[in-house]
Order: sequence, then C-alpha cells, then structure tokens
Amino acid sequence: MLNRLLLAAAVIPAIILSANAQQVIEPAPNGVVTLDASRTGMTRIAFEDDRAASVQKIAEGDPEGDFSATKDMATGDLYVVIGENALGNLSFFVTTEGGQTYQVMMGVRDVPTLQVEIAAPQKNDHSLERGENVLAANLSMGSTASIGPVETPVVDLSSVLIRAMYSGARVTGFETRRYRRLDWLEGPLSAQGFSQRGVIEWAGNGATGYAVTVRNEATAPTRINYGRLAVFNVVAATGDQDPVARRQTAQIFLVVKGGQP
Repeated sequence: MLNRLLLAAAVIPAIILSANAQQVIEPAPNGVVTLDASRTGMTRIAFEDDRAASVQKIAEGDPEGDFSATKDMATGDLYVVIGENALGNLSFFVTTEGGQTYQVMMGVRDVPTLQVEIAAPQKNDHSLERGENVLAANLSMGSTASIGPVETPVVDLSSVLIRAMYSGARVTGFETRRYRRLDWLEGPLSAQGFSQRGVIEWAGNGATGYAVTVRNEATAPTRINYGRLAVFNVVAATGDQDPVARRQTAQIFLVVKGGQP
C-alpha cells in the first residue's frame, strides 16, 4: 500500500498557484501535464524558457468535435479552443523546441479564459532531489521521513511535503495537528459542491501542508477545480483528478506559505 501511495504521489503533478490564480504546473521531464481548459473561452499554455514546436492529437481535421491548438509563432505559446461537441476530458502531445514531449490531459470546465504556464523541468535542482531522495528512502524503510538540513523555496518544498501527506508520514521539523475543517477553505469548496470531513495539518520549515478529506454533496460525480482553491497564501494544490462520485469522499492536498491564513 505504501509503495502504491508513493507511486501515485510521484505521477500526480502539483498545480502551483500564483496570486492571480494562473496555473503554473511543474511536470517531470517528458511527463504528464494535467490542467483545466475553458469550455467557452480560450486557454493559453505557455512554456517557461521554452516554446511549443508541434502538437499531435486525434481528429486533427475535426476541431468542432474536440479542440484546436494553435501555436503563436511569436511567443511559442499554445492557444486551445474547445469544440462545441467535445467530451469532458481531452488529451494531446506537445513537443517543445527544448526537446521535451509532454502528454497534456485536459479537463474541460465551465470556467472563463485560463492561462497555464508549464514550468521548466528541474533537472539540476540537486537540493530538491536530495531532499526527495531522503524522504523516499525513509518512507520505503517505514521510518520517519526527514528532509534534514536541505533548505528549499516553499514551492520546491511543496512536492516533498505533498508526497509525505499522501503516505501519512511524519516529517522531521513538521508538527501535525487535526481539525474538523478549515474555515477559510469552506467557501471555495462549498461553491463546488464539496464539504469537509476532516483535516490533518503538517506545519514547519516555512510552509504548512493540509490533507483535507472532502465529500461530494452534489447529485452527480464532480471534479475538483484546484484553480478555485488559490486563496490566501496557497502555493500548491493537488489530489484525485478523477470525478468524485456522488456522496463519496476524496482527499486533496494543499501547501500554504507560512502558517494558517
């Protein structure tokens, strides 16, 4: 079970949220990018220190049945427009001029125009790599996780902390507490039809992580829109990308800069 949880944490990317709620996604090199796309507006996908080179997708000649992805020749950004008859989930491959090939998984949402930035893969971030390796090794041994003396920015620490929260591990330098709910998260969740069923907090090292159990109170399966959780000092949000069935629960994971908002 632990290995399965670690694997799940490794493949589900965190969505890093800036102050203006633009999605900034940090994928692994040549990894999977999961994002929301506007059903009625336009979705802009930009690449940090890189440019889109080509897009491969099914039904290239039927944009009304799925979507169109147009490259801006000046900036290298992609502009995605969803077709009228598109399904709720779409995917394509994009190759960049820098040599990366990403599989993009889009959840089509009834939201306004969106902007998404794909961060440059951190191939040479040795401090983060060392912290994650220590954490993974300790978790695989069933011992307390320790980031040790590694000092990383909050956004970099987010991936390490989220992996710990997935497995329920204790992390040296972090204190855990339990809450019934987070008042500041009530509005963004209830607006999507979810209630809170319990919270575990990891606090320390300049960041606070929350593992929140949520319940779908809507009458149909519902996806969590993580972009709408960009409140206060939330810098990362992730969780189950599949729809949560009616009256069923799921876990989401948030990382907040500093203490509780």
